[in-house]
Amino acid sequence: MNSAKAGVLVLGSGGREHALAWKLAQSPQVSHVWVSPGNAGTADLNRSAGSNKSAGSNKSAQLANLQLQSHDEILAFAKNNTIDLVVVGPEGYLKDGIVDKLNAAGILAFGPTAEESRLEWSKAHAKELMLQLSVPTAAFKVAESPEQAIEFLEKDERLRVVKYDGLAAGKGVFVVESLAEAIDAVHEIKKGQKDFKVVLEEKLFGEELSLFCLCDGKKLLPLAVSQDHKRRFEGDLGPNTGGMGAYLPVAAYDQNLADIVQERIIARLEQGLRHGVYTFKGLLFIGLLLDAEKGVNVLEFNTRFGDPETEAVLPLLQDDLYVLLRACAEGRLAEEPPRLSNKASVTVIAVTENYPAQSSYGVPIKIGTMPEGVTLFHCGTAIKDGVVVTNGGRILAPTAVADSVQEARALALAALKEIDFPGLSYRTDIAKRGGLCRSNS
Repeated sequence: MNSAKAGVLVLGSGGREHALAWKLAQSPQVSHVWVSPGNAGTADLNRSAGSNKSAGSNKSAQLANLQLQSHDEILAFAKNNTIDLVVVGPEGYLKDGIVDKLNAAGILAFGPTAEESRLEWSKAHAKELMLQLSVPTAAFKVAESPEQAIEFLEKDERLRVVKYDGLAAGKGVFVVESLAEAIDAVHEIKKGQKDFKVVLEEKLFGEELSLFCLCDGKKLLPLAVSQDHKRRFEGDLGPNTGGMGAYLPVAAYDQNLADIVQERIIARLEQGLRHGVYTFKGLLFIGLLLDAEKGVNVLEFNTRFGDPETEAVLPLLQDDLYVLLRACAEGRLAEEPPRLSNKASVTVIAVTENYPAQSSYGVPIKIGTMPEGVTLFHCGTAIKDGVVVTNGGRILAPTAVADSVQEARALALAALKEIDFPGLSYRTDIAKRGGLCRSNS
């Protein structure tokens, strides 16, 4: 790498991309961060991220939003502006092959190729790889038609999780109690998707955790373990969402469990890389389930940073994110895992009243002063006539850092009192149990 400062392009518009841009801008090696399409937060990082010094005075790079409408426009901008690294946020870009096109043009990109991202956008492919590598996971069947799915469900009463095989914005999973509900889920998927392919899984019970690992094509380095809250309402009730909040550290993930995960999951995935069973570069998000009877299992893979986990994790990262992501993309990660602060972080998402069924657009948002220790990340926002307005279902993600999970939780909830828009809603029980949240996936 030469001594000139770098330009970085982040693709995406959510809280994850705001957090990535915010952290990348703190690198002394970065001069410019562009975000496409971005949101109201990335349009004015200093102001929108809050009054705390971590979001303001540490910023070393200039930021700007772009409206790049196609892969060709992304490639042209990267070439014409000497972009040193493109960081891909959403899974859709990955499935559509943006990393392949950037690599072919000689532009360095952080993220997997379209084929590598099949680990996320084909749940059947992911489950078959787990089986091949002896990575522990729930028993499953793959059905290619509604009739076949119903036949499998009728024959095996363990199969009470129905997952659409492709991408569904975090909402293609149905965890049910009965055969009738499972059949209803099959019909719901048939109605909502052009093609039909589902994974039917054994229903497991326990704690669901999010493990982020950086992968440079040869090794997997754990970055962080956090816990997402997917259900819409208090007490982990209601429909699944893209995520209502996240926090770390997680009390259940102690050193003993970390050693088990390393031996039974990470080492086996690395062996698959070394033996050419599969290829991968980027962020591998491993969804874990801790079952009291069956131990730790892998629920699924995502092939990009999770949202809202990213908002919770990055404020604790002590290493230079740009250096990490560039090394990962170039296949030269260090042997030691990235360093995290020993503090706690809690993110609580402010959503619209009828989320996830409905979103909100163009409604003005009032944002007061964030408490010390809170960074306000924008998820679904835009700027209209100079005013920050709603632009989605998940709107804002105040993230608090403190000495304990409970202190951080209290700070995040206090920050939400500084936010106001019609229909504002959020869960008050994110991280309430201080490290444990129910899951039945």
